[in-house]
Amino acid sequence: MTADDDDAAVLEAAESDDEPEAAALVVGHDNDDDDGAADSGGEEPDDKRQKAARRPRSALAKTAITFLLIALALGGVAGYLGYVRYQEHVAQQQRDRFLAVGEQVAVDLTSVRFDSAEADLQRILDHATDNLYNDLSKRTGTFPEVARANQGIASGKVISAGVESIDDTRAQVLVAVNVVWTNQTLPQEKTDPWRMRVMLREVAPGDVKASRVEFVQ
Repeated sequence: MTADDDDAAVLEAAESDDEPEAAALVVGHDNDDDDGAADSGGEEPDDKRQKAARRPRSALAKTAITFLLIALALGGVAGYLGYVRYQEHVAQQQRDRFLAVGEQVAVDLTSVRFDSAEADLQRILDHATDNLYNDLSKRTGTFPEVARANQGIASGKVISAGVESIDDTRAQVLVAVNVVWTNQTLPQEKTDPWRMRVMLREVAPGDVKASRVEFVQ
């Protein structure tokens, strides 16, 4: 082997030793690029903090909306129940009004004195309308005369009363009355139980009058 051959062999050996290092450098460069790509594709710390902060606010908003819907629902129920109670109150007031007038008419019809017959009849007329008013109006002249002639005195007391039927402007009331009476031919007091059905009508708001009276057995 000549000196030139020896030099060539040394150069080849040196080149072969350098190639792995170059390859290693290339591989290391590729790995660095991959890491950089992975980092660039991930979330930044600030983004994570913002999302974490948004989550509690979102939960609070949902809770607030839920409570608002519940409050609205409860308010609607309370409003409806209040309306129902108001209607029941109005209906009870109307019922009580009809019942009170029915009782008063029964007492007026059975409480008459010969010495105040005109005023007693007028009191009955004040609570009468329709057929009852027309019938009693025809007796304004004769009724006081008959009462004075008989020296009649009658006093009625309600024993029981109840509403048989009722609607917006009309009612039918059944009244039981004990009537204590005397007259010229019967000076000793006598008590008779009477029952009467009083038909009532609201002629104006809050103004109830009797339109007809039936005596029942």
